[in-house]
Amino acid sequence: MVTKTSTSYRFKSLDETLSQLSKEECQIIAGGTDVMVQHKSPRGAPARLDKPIVFIDHLKELKQVYMKDKDIHIGA
Repeated sequence: MVTKTSTSYRFKSLDETLSQLSKEECQIIAGGTDVMVQHKSPRGAPARLDKPIVFIDHLKELKQVYMKDKDIHIGA
């Protein structure tokens, strides 16, 4: 049996994160619930993800809620 491990990234800044996303198609994870449900595997097996993972839940720029030009922006 061959097990594929996923590459994952957790960059220190939003700029680094955006740079990687411009180079490679990745699965973005802020919490992970949606992604893990979408890619669930049989009982107890890890989810099979076919793209590298980029974690964004720690990026301070994405933890903001603000209004701009009558639009509400909600971060990750």
